[in-house]
Amino acid sequence: MANRTRLLGALLVLVAACGDDGNKNNDGGTGDGGNSCTTAPLQIASVPGMVSGTVIGGGADLTAPEMSCAEEYDWYDPVGEDTVVAVSGLTVGSRYGVTLQSMTDDLSIYITAACPPATGMVTGCTTFTDTAFPFFTNDPEVVTFTATATTHYIVVDTSATAMNVEDGDFTLEVTNATCGPQTEATDCQQATPYCVDFACKQCITSFDCASGTPSCDTGNTCVASPAQCTGDDARDNGAGDDGPSVATVINAPTTIPAPTTIDGAICSTPATEEDWYRIALTQDVSVSLTFTGATNDLDIFLYDESGEVVTASVENAGINEAFLTEDITAGTYYILVTQYAPTATAAATAYTLTVALPECTPGEWPITTCPTAGESTCNSGGQCAAGPACTGDDAGDPNDDGPAGARALANNTPVTAAACTLSGEFDYYSFNSAAGAGKTITLDWTDAALDYDVSVVDATGKSYGFSFNAKPEVVTLTNLPAGTYYVRVQNFAQQGTAAAAAYTITGVTTATVPCTNTNNQCAAEFKTQIYRGVCTAATDVCSFIPDNDTVTLGGKCDSDGDCMGTNVCSYATFQSNAENSVCGPMTCAADADCTAAGTAAGQTLKCTTFSSGNTCAPACDANTDCGASNGTTLEPGFPWDYFTCTVAAGTCGP
Repeated sequence: MANRTRLLGALLVLVAACGDDGNKNNDGGTGDGGNSCTTAPLQIASVPGMVSGTVIGGGADLTAPEMSCAEEYDWYDPVGEDTVVAVSGLTVGSRYGVTLQSMTDDLSIYITAACPPATGMVTGCTTFTDTAFPFFTNDPEVVTFTATATTHYIVVDTSATAMNVEDGDFTLEVTNATCGPQTEATDCQQATPYCVDFACKQCITSFDCASGTPSCDTGNTCVASPAQCTGDDARDNGAGDDGPSVATVINAPTTIPAPTTIDGAICSTPATEEDWYRIALTQDVSVSLTFTGATNDLDIFLYDESGEVVTASVENAGINEAFLTEDITAGTYYILVTQYAPTATAAATAYTLTVALPECTPGEWPITTCPTAGESTCNSGGQCAAGPACTGDDAGDPNDDGPAGARALANNTPVTAAACTLSGEFDYYSFNSAAGAGKTITLDWTDAALDYDVSVVDATGKSYGFSFNAKPEVVTLTNLPAGTYYVRVQNFAQQGTAAAAAYTITGVTTATVPCTNTNNQCAAEFKTQIYRGVCTAATDVCSFIPDNDTVTLGGKCDSDGDCMGTNVCSYATFQSNAENSVCGPMTCAADADCTAAGTAAGQTLKCTTFSSGNTCAPACDANTDCGASNGTTLEPGFPWDYFTCTVAAGTCGP
């Protein structure tokens, strides 16, 4: 358990007190940094005490050669401005703990009983530490020292040049100590083996506790299970299920749709009230927690055998919890159920815990594995479920939140509907197309503050077109293969609101336009249609080139999956010269790197800069030849921002 975070209380105190440490005794106050101890150091007059400051303006660089301090914990050759903190009122021979917190900068600590000079070398260095990386983890520097004088000086060093310091702010706390994180193994005995807040404790989490006293309380002591909640389940009798050592064993699901289901109940008082379950997993599972009550807020966590959190679900009050594990390693795991709100209540909230094999993939579109309208969406736990309930929604919801409940979009018949912005809220429509026909989808709304999006895919989930930045949104498709298509509408603005907003959607079938592989008709409509690179002249259908990695250098393509080996397709979404798209090298540094592919294609290829880097692309004559970017300045008359074409050079760029 040595890898788990200690000094938890000190961290919480520091975060809460940063900038306002009025509850601390002998506080030196907030300053702009000290200098040497002979001029203007920050002061902690007695211990325990805390001071806030900054290294910016602290003075010249103080340093000490590596191995010159009696105790050293890592070393990163500190440079830059330093601030001195004088700590007084110490007892010679007593041990003290130091916690240095900086939320933005990598700081280090020298501790010395000798007065540091205004510049140069730190003398009499007893301790040095620079083990944390706060700009990644917000972890503090934590160390102990034994006083050899009644006053010691702590030099706060930047570990970086002043130019790399973001704000230089820090909070330094000094307290009495019986142990330290670096010396925990020798400081703390078997009965209290963990150093927490510079004191030896029995536990850090409940994983450190045995079955007789299975819960780790707020004082880091293993205690017996709390009394039952009012209306609790039978598993909380006696020893209860309030820690990993007394977790209820449940069986993992083995087939779909045969989940493991447990009915339980939990309250929020005392703090050690928890429901634990132990399960052996060999494959990924979906875990969900359902309950009722708009003010109830229950959470679920998955821990591995070492006590580390693997994943969790912590939605707001009234929202059921669910998660799906990802690439789980076979082993024993623990599921924890807690009640976050209402707090300090003894009345139990009933819940149902379900562990199942996933039925679907969250975020997949369309959701082809959820076949019924009543459960047409895929929730965050990988289970087919009903969509969210909007306020003032249309009659199609919640069944039309997935393709299985899609409403038919009749030809040239407007549909007035509504959608909100709750997670998982979509409106699906479907239409059938004859071979070679086209379809124009128009989505419009009244409220100018709204932002609706529309997308079209086929029954396999292949994208055929979309529009995100216009009003109305219009997707124009031509030369479609025969089959069923799905249209997805999403209210993108005002995320998280339950109130549905009205819109109108219309689908109009357009006539077949003849195509051949030489007249470029498959690339003619490009504003909102994904390029499909091959025409079947007998049916006037434009189809995607098969993604089978067989197209050689310079060959025609419409996606990277067409190209052999490491080659990629030059096609950029919604570009106007898509018919020139060819397979070329993945990267290039100059036009010469594109010559071989261009020669094979019979055209000039340029080394072109896109957001993902340089690649070979046909020479451009206009911005629309460069494809859509993610920018917000739309090309006039288009629903997209485009990369910029430098016409003289024939190259695209940001």
